[in-house]
Amino acid sequence: AEKTLVEAFSLIKNVPVILSTYDQNKIYSQDRFAVLDGLRVISILWIMLAHTLALNTAAGLLNPEYVMPPTGFLSQWTSQLYFSARFAVDTFLFISGFLVLSSLMKKLDPISEATDTIFVRPKAYQWIPMLYLHRLMRILPLYTFCLLLWWKIGIMLGNGPIWYHWEDFIVKCNSSWWTNLLFVNNLIPYMNPDTGECIYISWYLAIDMQCFFVSPIFILLYLRNNILGVSCTFGVGLLSSIAAFIGTYVNNWSAHSFDGIWVNTYTEEVYTKPQYRISSYAVGMTAAMLWHTKQK
Repeated sequence: AEKTLVEAFSLIKNVPVILSTYDQNKIYSQDRFAVLDGLRVISILWIMLAHTLALNTAAGLLNPEYVMPPTGFLSQWTSQLYFSARFAVDTFLFISGFLVLSSLMKKLDPISEATDTIFVRPKAYQWIPMLYLHRLMRILPLYTFCLLLWWKIGIMLGNGPIWYHWEDFIVKCNSSWWTNLLFVNNLIPYMNPDTGECIYISWYLAIDMQCFFVSPIFILLYLRNNILGVSCTFGVGLLSSIAAFIGTYVNNWSAHSFDGIWVNTYTEEVYTKPQYRISSYAVGMTAAMLWHTKQK
């Protein structure tokens, strides 16, 4: 065990593995969903494109007439590519939901061609606590380091005319750093935009963890009855979408960056809230359930 622990941090052992080129047959094996790699790449590039525009606009433009409405390219219909990029995050929630279920099914309901093997499924009280512990051990140590880097060290790593804005981040962390470690920074305080949080980009991690913590409910339903699990999981995603639709109709929520107070309300009440973002996660789990059922 000690040797395995040391080898996990060995550059001599791990660097060749990271830099090696794998055989195509191994990369696209039956257990690997290569399409998810494509989804990741497209979504990451899409998000980078939009954030580059947003950051440049926030810092100031020398040629605003060529960029901003009513004369700039942002007034054209193709500019929706930029404004819709915030929805690319839903791709990652879909992937997370898909992978958490598909990976667990290998251990809880494996598909085997051998008829003489006897599989004993672990009880819920056995695998759920270990599932949570494994997730926290993977994320929390590195997340804590990033929190300290952002909070205490980041302000000392640069300078410039707008670098003093980093003090706004520090003020938020002084009072709400603990919400990040509990993965509730998107809920406390509730009426808070993503930029009002300590490490404001961590709203996604909070939602992903919250969806992950409730995922065993749907997994247990699916293990009890495949049709019941698929129906309940898809139903939750559908209810989430309906709630977002009704809220948009009633409150005039808008994800469009130039819609003033309506986009501010959307950011505070919808964008970082799990009850509206779980729909993508639920669709991912539903897709994995259907794939697993098809394989069976």
